[in-house]
Amino acid sequence: CLALQDGHDCDVNLVLFVCWVGISGRGRLTRAALDAAEADIAPWRRSVTDPLRALRRRMASEADAADLYGALKAAELAAERVAQNRLEIKAPNRTEGSAGGRVADAVANLALYLGPGSAWASA
Repeated sequence: CLALQDGHDCDVNLVLFVCWVGISGRGRLTRAALDAAEADIAPWRRSVTDPLRALRRRMASEADAADLYGALKAAELAAERVAQNRLEIKAPNRTEGSAGGRVADAVANLALYLGPGSAWASA
């Protein structure tokens, strides 16, 4: 997830969300549902989570700022939980399905999020 975040500008919370929706038996997301979920948390990510992450990363190399680094890390994780709670509200209701179908739904949701050029799109 962190490699997708750092190397491909993906939102870890959305990666986890799309996988959770599929694996928890909530089925496949539509483009409209994914776009709505993304739009719901994007302002929070831009104004809160991303700035906290940037500050925490800057403090990582400051030997005399370990306490501040820890506080920023805790604040960043708390901000991530807010985003996750907002996404949970957007989740469709559970449906019946086999375990194999749920895995396929999770993969399809991830491919939808990552886009048609991703390796997941052909899985």
